[in-house]
Amino acid sequence: LSATGTPSSSNFLRGDNAWATAGGNNTPAFKATAGTTDQSIANNTWVKVNLGTEIFDTDSAFASDKFTVPAGEGGKYMFGYGVTLNNLDDQEKLQIRLYKNGSEVDDTQNRVIGSRDNQLYFVQATQVLDLSASDYIELYMTHEEGGSQDTRAQYVFLYGYKLIGV
Repeated sequence: LSATGTPSSSNFLRGDNAWATAGGNNTPAFKATAGTTDQSIANNTWVKVNLGTEIFDTDSAFASDKFTVPAGEGGKYMFGYGVTLNNLDDQEKLQIRLYKNGSEVDDTQNRVIGSRDNQLYFVQATQVLDLSASDYIELYMTHEEGGSQDTRAQYVFLYGYKLIGV
């Protein structure tokens, strides 16, 4: 079989014997953190996490503590996220969850259960979501400490990027 298409320095020969352009960008992409501001989180209530510091944002798609898929950029996205909370005690939960368009999208057990009193706990997760233009993603958290508790801002984050080739 002879290859179809036009070879060049930026093309590769695929398994079906056709030339294709190599590479691509995993954009839009962003990372946001809480910066230096701890957030008070009420007990046993799902609270939107404040992410006031952008580390990077390739398409200016992150604003007001949420990522919004730009026009023409629908597809599969990888998200990573995590939070830290002080003063959890034995058998108290800290849980995180992504919300899409205002509703929870992952009902996984992204949580930690305390095993000692008055400890600092960290929970993180990853999630792949199929998104359309104008869908938006937010990070929420809850805990069962009994009273309001503060996050540790330096360990609070949300990042995401579009997957290519899927």
